[in-house]
Order: sequence, then structure tokens, then C-alpha cells
Amino acid sequence: MTRHRDFIWSLLVTLAVLTGVTVQGAEPLAILDLPGSGTNPQAIDYDRLPRLQGQHAVVNRVAYSPDYAPNQPLTMSDMRLQLHNYLAWHDGRFWCLWSDGPRVEDWPTQEIKFATSPDGLHWSEARSVTGTPAEPYAYIARGLWVRDGELLALGAHYKG
Repeated sequence: MTRHRDFIWSLLVTLAVLTGVTVQGAEPLAILDLPGSGTNPQAIDYDRLPRLQGQHAVVNRVAYSPDYAPNQPLTMSDMRLQLHNYLAWHDGRFWCLWSDGPRVEDWPTQEIKFATSPDGLHWSEARSVTGTPAEPYAYIARGLWVRDGELLALGAHYKG
């Protein structure tokens, strides 16, 4: 644990130096500090934590890969992948962004898609941010970022 803490501390110091932020104190800031257990994760009484209720929602149903033949056994390689997902709240609704690609992760023609929801349960139809790139290129979703009040979709473009 000490080695891990020292690594995090050195990373924070490096980031502070690079960004010009003044770092004070000999210890990193406590990320976990709960009433009754303080900063010790082993002291948390998990049975006493509140239970949150929730509902399951599907943002975008699975799509079949172009070479899937109906009435054949369905396997993972017959479905398009939806991965690298990000979720943000902006301008009164949830935004979900993800990579959508052929049956193998990060293969050429992978694109970035998004959907929105007012409540996290009912989602719009998925729309493409990037369009489908021509082979050998692909996109990977890399995040949602609010800057100057505007929601930005981040993505990487590469040769697959």
C-alpha cells in the first residue's frame, strides 16, 4: 500500500509541476474520508451503507455484423461491438458516447455513436458522430468534455 501511495503522490507532484500548481504538504490528499471509518477502507461497515434502488435500461440494442446470416446460431463474433462508453449530464439530458464497430474491437470501419436521454431510462436512437470511415481507418470514443459550456465528444482516428 505504501508503494502505491508513493506512486500516486509522485504522479500528483509531476502533474503539479507540469501545470504550475503549488503542492503543499508531505502527504497526498485523502480521497476516502467517511464518517465512522475515516480513511481506512477496511473499517467500512458495508452492511450499514444505504442501498440504492435502480432500473436497468438499454441505451442501444445490439446490432448484427454484416456477415451474420439469419437463422444461424448467434455468437459474439456475429454482433457489432459497442465499447469505450462514456456518460455525461449536459444541457438537461444525459449523453452517452461509445465506439461502435465490427465484430473485433478496434477493427477498421469502427465509428463513434451517441444517444441522449432525459432520464437515463428512455434513450434516443443512436446517431453517428463520425460516420463510418473507409478501410483501413477507424475511430475510438475517448470521452465527453464540457468546455466553456459546450459539450465536446473526444475521439481518436487511426489506421487499423
